[in-house]
Amino acid sequence: MKRWWLSLVVVLVGAQAQASAPPEAVAFDEALRTLAVVAACFEGPVPERFDKAAVAKHCTAMKVIFDDYEKRWATPARPFFASLVPKDIPKTVIYPFGGADLMTALAVYPDLNEITSVSLEAGGDPRSILRTEPDQIIKHLALHRRFLARLVEYNHSRTLDLSLLKGTPLPSQMIFALVGLKMHGYEPLGLRAVRLS
Repeated sequence: MKRWWLSLVVVLVGAQAQASAPPEAVAFDEALRTLAVVAACFEGPVPERFDKAAVAKHCTAMKVIFDDYEKRWATPARPFFASLVPKDIPKTVIYPFGGADLMTALAVYPDLNEITSVSLEAGGDPRSILRTEPDQIIKHLALHRRFLARLVEYNHSRTLDLSLLKGTPLPSQMIFALVGLKMHGYEPLGLRAVRLS
């Protein structure tokens, strides 16, 4: 399994930047592990506060989405893009309109060392999964599954659909990034928030 670090870049403007910017390289490793296991269905122990049966049910439904993505999109896409993408391209890319598109980016560029994906939607607070009531999380995960199933079926996401996810406390863009990593055999190592200066 390939291992990756995730960074959440926080961009704040003007006086707000001085008042609320986090210190450099704040670690969110506990939140990342919880999101990875509970939301994106990586291997690992389910934290005690969650209903293990409910998480297992969510992950069974996610496996259908993973399998569908592999069959309908990734398997035919990999050889197609392998024939088009030059072998000597840089291993660092900027991929605009990221988030859920990370699953697509990793299919097109499987040998990347670093990817900066830029999203129109807010990244969200990874710690929200540690604060939200467990029964509410299961409801919010169902909404994310519905979005991911549509994304796999149509290979397209609409801002209108993404805006529905803003009503959940979960960090949708991070969940989508983790799902993209999972689909392509990557393991998240840690999550850091960094401030651009």
